[in-house]
Amino acid sequence: MLRPALALLALAMSSGAFRAEQYKILVTDARISAKKQLAAGPQPWDIGAGGVEKPDPYVVIELDGAAVFSSGKEQDTLAPRWFTGTGYWQVPKTTKVKITVRDADAGKLFSRVGIAGVAVHPDIPAYGKRFINDVLKDVDTDDTIAVWTGTLGQLIATTGGAGNPGDIVAAPGARDRISANIGLEALTVRVIERANDFDITKPTAKSYIGLTGATFEAKKRHSKAVWDVGLGAVQNPDPRYVVYVNGDPIVSGAANKDTFVALWEGELTALQLEPDDTIAIAVLDADAGTMVAGAGKHGLIFSTALSKSAKEQLYEELSKASTDDLAFLWVGSWATLKAKGASFDLPATGFDANVWVNDGLKVASVTTTAKNKEPPPLAAVDVVVQKAVIKATKANGAAWDAGLGNVTRPDPFVKCFVANASGGWDLLATSKVVKDSYTATWDLRLRDARLTPGRKLKLEVYDEDLASHDLIGTIVLTLPNAPDAPKLAGDQIESLELKIERP
Repeated sequence: MLRPALALLALAMSSGAFRAEQYKILVTDARISAKKQLAAGPQPWDIGAGGVEKPDPYVVIELDGAAVFSSGKEQDTLAPRWFTGTGYWQVPKTTKVKITVRDADAGKLFSRVGIAGVAVHPDIPAYGKRFINDVLKDVDTDDTIAVWTGTLGQLIATTGGAGNPGDIVAAPGARDRISANIGLEALTVRVIERANDFDITKPTAKSYIGLTGATFEAKKRHSKAVWDVGLGAVQNPDPRYVVYVNGDPIVSGAANKDTFVALWEGELTALQLEPDDTIAIAVLDADAGTMVAGAGKHGLIFSTALSKSAKEQLYEELSKASTDDLAFLWVGSWATLKAKGASFDLPATGFDANVWVNDGLKVASVTTTAKNKEPPPLAAVDVVVQKAVIKATKANGAAWDAGLGNVTRPDPFVKCFVANASGGWDLLATSKVVKDSYTATWDLRLRDARLTPGRKLKLEVYDEDLASHDLIGTIVLTLPNAPDAPKLAGDQIESLELKIERP
């Protein structure tokens, strides 16, 4: 966030000159042409091959000539999604607004040959390379993709009214307010208006959002890389979450250390929400910093090129830098989220157009019903499917398998399902197969954020066959709110033993 000019501050603090409303400008996403459209003809946005040629877009917003917001850049993309914007400003609708979309570049020489080109250039001595790096890293050679200018009132009208998201490039009259456009095809902006005394976290608020748990996949979905650098459990993610309301981080859950299953039990914040408020739920893998994430703390400790004091200082600085991996992002209106019910899972079964990013999240359990004074949601339990005893024959009296001796006995395995929010079942795990036996010992441990007290668990036991597996029996149970060791039976399952534990 950039510091505004004193004149703008004086304007915001004055009284009687305008109505007491607050306005927030939220920039959601954009669409950019494949190449920048210059007078000399189309040109790539950046120098390089493949995706490197795409721009690194970011947005700057000015009010009455003072820069009040600059977004983070999106790397190598023609379809940036920022979902961010200014804070709330108490300003009149006559305030002049300037929205600039830019492509981030490193510097003139870096644009031509890159940092590596400078590093290996044979005609530049080492001290010269350091000098070039120091000078060029701060040179502003960012391309301006497009500029929108107008009053706050005109921006509200362009988006279709306060609270509505609108494409300000395609809007009527947009051509008169957009200048220097060399490739901006669409830009979605929303202006949010609220009374000056509005407080999203008032004690009388009646809306709630929070996550009670999340389950990560073993590796990142797209790169197939482990979540963190290291050995053993250190490779596991450190899940945390943030809930944004209209671009502002409002609710968060602390990082769970080195685990694929995160549990959050804190009390949820009461919120004042309107149906059209934009909600974003981000689930992240917490990382310490660029070098810490790349080489781990030990990579710094054992570096021969750094003194002990330098290592300590460097680690301290890098540990403050946020390089958290975004594992999952859901963006939609409060009405859309609330319609999913009091407690539900994201991503839900099937396609969800509100899921913007999923790089390795199996499920996040969301609740919208907690009250400030009520106890926190019950934490998930571990379920251990220990063993089963199978009846000697099928229900019709036939042997389980054809053959002689032990070969006629079943080859049992179990499939474990958890009830989902849409009324169906999600597969959690499948056990190993125990060959030719009426007694199967699996000791299969189920650990998932959805295994909370009151949730239903379904166990299907099969006899493995070459063509199609015979169903031995199905057992459905409701998970208790205390540790237990139930012994169950059903169909051709003579007994099935479970152990329910607190993790």
